[in-house]
Amino acid sequence: EVLFKVERNGYLQEKPTIIKSSGLKSIDDACIEAIGHSTPFIGYPPEYDKDFIEIKFTFDANRR
Repeated sequence: EVLFKVERNGYLQEKPTIIKSSGLKSIDDACIEAIGHSTPFIGYPPEYDKDFIEIKFTFDANRR
């Protein structure tokens, strides 16, 4: 699981944090990198009045 915050402008507020590791540093690092490459995210709807949104995301990795 990865936790990250997205600012109103669609960019990350800070580096994503691994809150539940996959057990492999390379996979954890790839998850963080994938989130970074996804910016900027789409903007907020006008009625959303906060400066950032906090997202907890789970990646599923198939180990073969």
